[in-house]
Amino acid sequence: MDDIIIHKPLGKKHYYEPLSLKLSDYPDFSSEKKYEYSAFDPEDMYPVEVDIYEKLGPSNKYEVYMGIDIGSTSTKAY
Repeated sequence: MDDIIIHKPLGKKHYYEPLSLKLSDYPDFSSEKKYEYSAFDPEDMYPVEVDIYEKLGPSNKYEVYMGIDIGSTSTKAY
């Protein structure tokens, strides 16, 4: 029976060296605080992951960027 079974090799072989970041610095995405936020009943909606990267003062002004991800899930909603 053993002569008809094809055994897969245990180790992986790569044709090219695995990708690595060599020409630039990758930004550090570690955050001060993480939590999940639900605007409505948590049973009805998926919570949103929130990452706080630095403490913000209530009366300070900040220059910010906002991005909106419109992926295939949201564009296929009816």
